[in-house]
Amino acid sequence: RLDRIFYYDIHGQYTESQSLGEEVKASKILEAKIFRSYSGTGIAVLTTAYRFFVIQDRPRRLADIPNIDCPPSSWIVIPDERGIKILVALGNDLYLVDGAHAERRIPPGNHRPDAYTEMAVSFDFRHLAMFGSNGYLWVGTADLREVFCEG
Repeated sequence: RLDRIFYYDIHGQYTESQSLGEEVKASKILEAKIFRSYSGTGIAVLTTAYRFFVIQDRPRRLADIPNIDCPPSSWIVIPDERGIKILVALGNDLYLVDGAHAERRIPPGNHRPDAYTEMAVSFDFRHLAMFGSNGYLWVGTADLREVFCEG
């Protein structure tokens, strides 16, 4: 079933399940990522309708990205003290998505790739690395306000 999360203990024994809701069930899951945050482990889900959901205690739909009509080239969960955000790349356009807003972001620097294809966040959630399809590498703060190196 593609509309439920099943939980197992460390010994592989089933413990419980949780529904992802009717909207996820209707549109199906395209991709899911497990993440850790300040409040524990969670799952982020991208549906075939290109909507993001975050599941920690309960499923929560994040803000819609305007005019999205194709799957992201890359995305990553970025936790902070206030909650969960997802950085979404649509080609070389970046959107920082939370429960209320999908804000377009332009990282500082002199270059941009054709498309961001890989992203990684540091263990303390403060730094971010992004790799582009043309070999471009950007390293900076996870809030995209400061660049440390690029090229």
